[in-house]
Amino acid sequence: MRIAFIVHGPCPPAVEELAVALMRARHCVQVMSDAPFEGFGRRSDGVERVIVSRLESDATWKLRDWSPDVVHAFGFRAGIAAHLAMGNKVPIVQSLGGLAATQRRLGAFSPEVSAQMLVERRIMDRSAMVVADGAEQAIEILRCGVIAARVVTVTPGVDWHRYPVTPLPRRSAQRPWCLFAPGGSGPDSGIDDIMAAISAMPNVHLSVAGVDEGAAATIRTNARRWRVQDRLALHGQLPASSIPGMYVSADAVILAPRQSSSGRLALEALSSGRPVIATSCGGIVDVVEDDVTGFLAPPRDPASLALAVRRAMMTSRSRLDEMALESVTRVRQDHSWTQRLSALNSVYESVSTTYVRGSAQGESSAWQSLVSA
Repeated sequence: MRIAFIVHGPCPPAVEELAVALMRARHCVQVMSDAPFEGFGRRSDGVERVIVSRLESDATWKLRDWSPDVVHAFGFRAGIAAHLAMGNKVPIVQSLGGLAATQRRLGAFSPEVSAQMLVERRIMDRSAMVVADGAEQAIEILRCGVIAARVVTVTPGVDWHRYPVTPLPRRSAQRPWCLFAPGGSGPDSGIDDIMAAISAMPNVHLSVAGVDEGAAATIRTNARRWRVQDRLALHGQLPASSIPGMYVSADAVILAPRQSSSGRLALEALSSGRPVIATSCGGIVDVVEDDVTGFLAPPRDPASLALAVRRAMMTSRSRLDEMALESVTRVRQDHSWTQRLSALNSVYESVSTTYVRGSAQGESSAWQSLVSA
């Protein structure tokens, strides 16, 4: 089967790993993005990677020339590009990140959120199948009016071979307790909640990855407010090859999203044998079990997050080693791409064999109007 992936912006490691896994399963895979791929031109995995300057316009002729059997779009902008390019000629499978409907339910009423809700609803209505990354997102998608028969839940997978397991760092009175936050600096990343949570813990240091240049100044200002500026290290978008080292150098990984999250980053941390301190929202609750593989707290609650950090710090080394073993075992048994690939293969084969192909006429202008809006 010929499967095309469309991504807006830097291609996430999860999409790269899925593409490689599908190639190993004897599919032909093309990944298209409007941002450079890491290590572009030096891959030998068989995946065809295509860089375009403008996704909505350039994807059309490239996809039609490649003639895929199925297109899988990751994110609503990629969904627009997929429908502009293919119309209803081939089935389109759609994955969405943080839904605008979730933002609205949590109190976001900006014009941007309203516009994104409109686009996402149209994309989901036109897609052959919508893939939710966890039970919480599946419920949110159903609330948007998508019929249950066109929604499938596939929790994230991870190529655990990429994440070495090393013993936890040795504790000492002189050494600070190091937290690694790989969740970026977006408005829903919870970075402010993390800084508030550790403000009264002078021996806790925090490293944050994926910080946008525009957000760095605001984060540093808030760090001074919480008096953690001397214990904070900000990193930009790190290459995927350096992320495993960041995990194993930390005592624990902290994720504090304020709304739906895929759980992918938690799986990477668990693969490395690191305890995960996280907020209990989205796909995180599907992969992290409180007091078994990590420590959970309610979202948007810095006081509860601080308690979760203290619980992790007070846990004995022997107990943390037991948690690490359980984490690694669960990831390898239940969350490798071997398990996830079976579910996604079923999705691709189902939509490919049952989809009624038609003409793209009449659709392009409607999608173009959404792009220009």
